[in-house]
Amino acid sequence: MVWKILTEGLSEALRVAGLWSEQRRPKLELAIPRDPTHGDWTTNLALVLARETGRPPRAVAEALARAFPRDPELFESVEIAGPGFINFRYAPAFLARLPARIAAAGERFGASDAGAGTRVLVEYVSANPTGPLNVVSARAAAVGATLVRLLDATGFEAQSEFYVNDAGTQVDLLGESVAARFAERVGLERPFPEPGYRGAYVAEIAAALPEAEALAALAAGGGDWFRDQALERMIAGQQRDLADYGVEFARWFRESELHRSGAVMAALRELEAAGMTYRSREPQEWKGDRPPAPEERKRERMLPKDALIPLLLFSALLLVFSLHTMAASGQFPREHRAPALASGLGAIVLYGTIVVAAGSLLIALLVAWRVIPC
Repeated sequence: MVWKILTEGLSEALRVAGLWSEQRRPKLELAIPRDPTHGDWTTNLALVLARETGRPPRAVAEALARAFPRDPELFESVEIAGPGFINFRYAPAFLARLPARIAAAGERFGASDAGAGTRVLVEYVSANPTGPLNVVSARAAAVGATLVRLLDATGFEAQSEFYVNDAGTQVDLLGESVAARFAERVGLERPFPEPGYRGAYVAEIAAALPEAEALAALAAGGGDWFRDQALERMIAGQQRDLADYGVEFARWFRESELHRSGAVMAALRELEAAGMTYRSREPQEWKGDRPPAPEERKRERMLPKDALIPLLLFSALLLVFSLHTMAASGQFPREHRAPALASGLGAIVLYGTIVVAAGSLLIALLVAWRVIPC
């Protein structure tokens, strides 16, 4: 309430003082002074405008203070301090009435209808269900939950949503990792996926699985069953942790729902019909319902590292030969010249060798780029 009164009052002061413009309103900043002797609110607006208007900051501050529509029931004084700060001090009568107003309003104190019932969806945290929540998730939960409550208190109709990324390669890897840990627990052979999840929580999930069902799933290949079991346990754990933290969501929306509903392909068809897509000259194909992750694409374009060594050796030998030819053809001191190579044939050999050496080095660098992930 007070912030709104101050903002509107300073906007009016700008108009009266002949300093108003729409571009200047966003520069209006309010703060609570660290030192109570400086008042209850302060603004540096005059300092900011002084640079634009070329006027002394205190002169700008005095003009704004005179034009500010002060309500004596709310503010006892509007003061100029330092180089041009404007300080506002509450009226004693306002402070005396404030406790009774807070008690009467209860939890609704400070609430408003500014949002006018506008619907707002706040999606936050949305951590991947492939591992436990961490401190980053805790920070996102605190900020998101606070935002939802603030929106509700200011007249918006806010709904919180946790978007569950339960489709694609990452969750398949989680299922394969749990299957491998379960096989390990019961003494069966099953390779652990190289890019799989190796945290202790994977073994804990595997230990909690119903053994008879897990053995049957393992015998049948088991990937989907282990994936679904792991997902449900990870999501349930996330829900418990967030509830203990004081954060609950109105909706847990799963990415897999989008794919099952056909909404993803429908959106793609609409984009294609509107001419908002293009086809690559070399179309990329992949298995499943999404392209591979960046790490997988890097692995796909990587050549065997053994291919790099022969090319580098070949390039180095050509460079040595090229340098020897340069020395022999007179590029180095005269005592190292070979007269036979000082002819036109020698020049051809020299420049030809340099071109071949440079080309082989370029090829080696390109191979290194494809072998060493960027």
